[in-house]
Amino acid sequence: MVDDLLASEARGELRVDRRPALVAAVSNFSNFLDLCRKTLRNLEAGVPVVVLSRANTGQHVYRWFQLLREAMQREGVPPELCTFLSADLEGQRRLMAALPESPVFFTGSREVACALKELSPLTFASTGGPNTLVASEWTPPVSEAARVSACIENSGQCTALRHLVAPGLDRQKLEAMFDATPSSSSAAAALQHGHFAALLEPWAKQWSPSEGEASPSPVEGYSLHAKVAACFKLSADLPTDSTSPGQEKGGGLEEHWRRVVVDATSPPGGVGDNNPAFLASLSEWLVREQPITLAVNEARDQGFKLALPLFENTAQVVCSAGDVSESPALTCQARPQDGEIFGEFPPRRNLARHTHFPVVVPSPTPGYTAAYTREHLERVAALEEEGGGYSLCSSELEVRPGFLEARPRSRAGAPLPGR
Repeated sequence: MVDDLLASEARGELRVDRRPALVAAVSNFSNFLDLCRKTLRNLEAGVPVVVLSRANTGQHVYRWFQLLREAMQREGVPPELCTFLSADLEGQRRLMAALPESPVFFTGSREVACALKELSPLTFASTGGPNTLVASEWTPPVSEAARVSACIENSGQCTALRHLVAPGLDRQKLEAMFDATPSSSSAAAALQHGHFAALLEPWAKQWSPSEGEASPSPVEGYSLHAKVAACFKLSADLPTDSTSPGQEKGGGLEEHWRRVVVDATSPPGGVGDNNPAFLASLSEWLVREQPITLAVNEARDQGFKLALPLFENTAQVVCSAGDVSESPALTCQARPQDGEIFGEFPPRRNLARHTHFPVVVPSPTPGYTAAYTREHLERVAALEEEGGGYSLCSSELEVRPGFLEARPRSRAGAPLPGR
């Protein structure tokens, strides 16, 4: 995709903005999701990159940067294209204020994305959300799919399960769901034993039930599993929004990152086309809360009676369909090798508060700040006038006096790259 972008630039169709790109890395999934996608794609287009340090797990990012610099040296890539900034939050804010026209690529919480967007208008943010698994029946395969989705990497993946929807749930079934959860002394030990959904013992001990006695739940309103460091809440209703009074609804279900916390919804009327009122409410909830992933499981012979209306009424970016008896879909599965399109969107009505554009993967990262050239737009407009087949988008491509000059401006008053 970056090759196509550069080819378009060589043909004079667009300009790639080569002001420094600031990359704020998330601590989990960093190598693939953040550092490679954001850093390498920009370097491929000759865009200088500043990799920002982290307050925690900082050595991970720095060591990755060192490996990258070594690879750049071997391949003859100019080292000045990539810089590591070791600075506290205030130092990073000063850099962003000094570079108001530079893009910031960020993955993390919605709250931090909003703060970044206020400081850097060209913030491109991928944000979390309450990943949801829906099942028309509660079966052993669905129970296992929910467990591994909730516990993956000690609930450290951005696609870890936060919300479970299934009929006929009770406390005993939720307890049984977590009973088989393994623990591991370290990440290396988990890899050695083939466990990708184990709880790390040193971290889990802070939440582990006390020996021989009932322990209070570390999360108010939730039940703590009798043996496993996992909390759950069961309700017939969808989780309520936890935003404070007066705040806009949406995104209020706390993530509890690195902690296994699950809200379970079990409506008395069942989960399926026999309960259209609940499906309508669930669709509204999904649109409002905007999870990263939605996994829908039903009987194979049902013909997507559950998955299809949920997809049509929510248009979730990542929507996986599975069956309840053999191969249920997980919230934490990722299949980029099969052409999966991945995206972490904030609630769409608040999109502009969090990000300049929604970010999807795969995409050429430097393309987010690229702009068509006036000459290319004039050529396309001329083709349309000659009946060249561009009539459907002529209103977008028509060149008018001042069209390209009408650009958004940064807080400092400088024009931002045209779109």
